[in-house]
Amino acid sequence: MTASDAKSALGVTFAAGKLQTVGLYQSCRYSNGTRSLTVLERQLSRSDFDKSAKRNPGPVVHITGIGSDAYSVGGASTVLLWKHGTELTLLATGVANPLKAEKTLGKAAAGRL
Repeated sequence: MTASDAKSALGVTFAAGKLQTVGLYQSCRYSNGTRSLTVLERQLSRSDFDKSAKRNPGPVVHITGIGSDAYSVGGASTVLLWKHGTELTLLATGVANPLKAEKTLGKAAAGRL
């Protein structure tokens, strides 16, 4: 994920993301005022991804067109996607339609995995 990807989906310019390790995840956070994007990445098998995704707060809805496998969780507040052994969690805030932004970002990220 790049600052340019974040700008395209959230409509504002972002500086380089803040990278850090958070438990099992590599995390990158972009923020500008009230808009932000958090991306979490970890290596995970597809079966473990599916099990983990389904344990999230509901509703958990399978979505297509992003990666090899993807879910919208928490009432469309977060998108989880999996491709080639990598799980990405995308959380956009401060935008009118976070699910639309997360799907756009998910497509861009999945194309690079």
